Amino acid sequence: DRGGRGVASRFGRRRLEPPRGSREARPGSRRGARRNRGFESEPGWDRRLVLLGLGRSLGRRVAAGAQGDPKEDRGGSTSAQDGPAGGPAGFEGRGPEATDFDLEPSTSGEGPGKDPSEHGVLKRTYEDLSVKWTETPYRYKIVVAMALAFVVCNMDKVNISIAIIPMASDYGWTPTTAGFIQSAFFYGYLFAQLPGGWLSNKFGGQKVLPFGVVLWSAATAAVPFVAGDIGWLSFSRVIVGLGEGLSPPAAADVIARYVPVNERARATSFVFGGLNMGTVAGLTIAPSLIETLGWPSVFILFGVIGIVWCYWFNAVVPTNIEAEPEKPRERALAAEGNGSDAGDPAAEGDQGIPWGTFVRHTPLRALTYIHFCNNW
Repeated sequence: DRGGRGVASRFGRRRLEPPRGSREARPGSRRGARRNRGFESEPGWDRRLVLLGLGRSLGRRVAAGAQGDPKEDRGGSTSAQDGPAGGPAGFEGRGPEATDFDLEPSTSGEGPGKDPSEHGVLKRTYEDLSVKWTETPYRYKIVVAMALAFVVCNMDKVNISIAIIPMASDYGWTPTTAGFIQSAFFYGYLFAQLPGGWLSNKFGGQKVLPFGVVLWSAATAAVPFVAGDIGWLSFSRVIVGLGEGLSPPAAADVIARYVPVNERARATSFVFGGLNMGTVAGLTIAPSLIETLGWPSVFILFGVIGIVWCYWFNAVVPTNIEAEPEKPRERALAAEGNGSDAGDPAAEGDQGIPWGTFVRHTPLRALTYIHFCNNW
């Protein structure tokens, strides 16, 4: 049909020509002559149009035969609005090849525009990340895991700073009582420091750290159940402090055991930087949880996060370096780093802890004073 009213453009959109007899398409009209001449002068345009229509019609017939849907058969009328040849109204007598030029891919049951390969892309992405994590050196895995533990650590530390306001309102606490409950955390934190270092040296920080996380997470989740009794509530906060007090010496022990000397400063900064991230996360998430679900949800959710971390840590990080024999290079680097402390009397362990040297060491006293002022 040389004067065809439905012409497929390059991108598959339907371009309608004016009907015969209109001013634009009259043979004597310059505009119509130019338009008709433009179509006829395009090489092979009518052949491409017919092939495109036939291909589309054949595809629909095959799909209709596979699904058993008679409406997909363009050979007959499908609705009152369709023409006699099965096409839309206004295209009577032109056959199935001129009724539809929709080139968008469609999948049965998916709907137009949906990519059935989206699920496959997500699955491949997850598999790629899993492979990269598996190939990550052991020392990097444990450093990332400890940084996440320190994020949870400070989330459980600061949550009561926000929750104490509605708790005091519910139980009628005075400011003195609220201050005593908040300070109970630091009694446990203070007394856990030196025992935490001794336990880490004896059993290994990779065992002491999960124990501390379990301890403070369980005590955090128990707060809503003991909040009515000030004594038990204060005791639960002391246990939270004990668990979190084990974390810094355990992390230092793990870094000293498994990270080479030339990477220890960066590893320490990365791990202890999780404390600041935990403070930000805790102070940001807690108010929204309190407004939505009430103050008990803060302690329960944060406690559950710590328990989940322990399960994940035990699954991805072995309890000792010998559990990873296929990576001797990382083990050799860690051993080389530990060997750099050879000859140090304090490192040999047979001369005891040099408390007098600690007290007489001026830089150490200065750091202790600065740390005290910072916490004050």
